[in-house]
Amino acid sequence: MVSAVFTEPHSHAPGHLLLPAHPDMLGGGGPLVLVDDELSTGTTAANTIEAVHARYPRHHYVVASLIDVRCAAERESMAARVAALGARRTLLLPARQPKAQLCGLHPAWPGGLPDGGRHGFALVHRSSLETVVADIAVGLTTMVRGRRVLVLGCEEFMYVPLRVAQALQRCLARGSEVHYASTARSRCLPSMIRRTRSAPSWCSRPTTLATCCAGCVTE
Repeated sequence: MVSAVFTEPHSHAPGHLLLPAHPDMLGGGGPLVLVDDELSTGTTAANTIEAVHARYPRHHYVVASLIDVRCAAERESMAARVAALGARRTLLLPARQPKAQLCGLHPAWPGGLPDGGRHGFALVHRSSLETVVADIAVGLTTMVRGRRVLVLGCEEFMYVPLRVAQALQRCLARGSEVHYASTARSRCLPSMIRRTRSAPSWCSRPTTLATCCAGCVTE
């Protein structure tokens, strides 16, 4: 049974349902504790409180989170939304972290050049990609602080960040370390990657899955 519906605006699947095993689990007049890994704006927590309050009203909500990176206006907005319900809110936060200062780089992306291989990446695209990747790497060298750099790809957008990491390593001074990683929504079992040997028809070297994929992407 659906007890409440709320939205998480920044998520790739913003609509969420609260489905407790027992319909009355959210009832009662005691405090309701919401646990979140991070409060980036507080919008999801406020949306959840409003959705639950519409069906199971109470006077006290507790929000527990590991990190709070909200700005002053976002903190005031969340407090005002809870107060408008006639309820009070308690925050349990081990630390409040200031939002990092971001530097922007906006390279000119050639028309018709795909940002990955999802819809096909032809040989004719290679020269354009080499040029734009080199330009991005040169631009990043003015922003790098410190010896170690992590280039992080996001979900399916992996190939261009990988090439940028390779180009950046060539541009930085000797002794610098450029690392690459990618986020993923899919679960990964490292033990299977280490133990499973794979030799696809397009790869002549039977090797571990991780090595095979990396080698075929970069060559």
